Amino acid sequence: MIITGLFFTEYARVSEDMLDILGGVWDTCTVPRDTRMLECRLVALLQTGPDDIGKDFPATLEVLDANGEHIVNQRGLQIPGAGFTGENRFWFLPMQMVFRDEGRHNFILSAGGATASVGLRIAFG
Repeated sequence: MIITGLFFTEYARVSEDMLDILGGVWDTCTVPRDTRMLECRLVALLQTGPDDIGKDFPATLEVLDANGEHIVNQRGLQIPGAGFTGENRFWFLPMQMVFRDEGRHNFILSAGGATASVGLRIAFG
């Protein structure tokens, strides 16, 4: 499997076996200064080989803060294979996260031997 895309969106859902998103592909996000909380979806676009159709893939999400320190290491995630009959698939993770600091954060998804990352600049507003 390879991860062909990784991005943030305000909203994601599955509709008729397709991905619907609203407000996607962020570079910067301003979170409320008082809560410092971000609610979003992290979306991964995936491509599997013919032998991987229907397989589940364990996944890990790591988040590095602006100083390069690990602030999240979420293991035990699962990218399900059920419902996908072709090689192209998608997956999204609903997220709620509180940030200590402003600056660029790096989100790293690993699954099925593949790794992809996306940066997001956090500002307090």
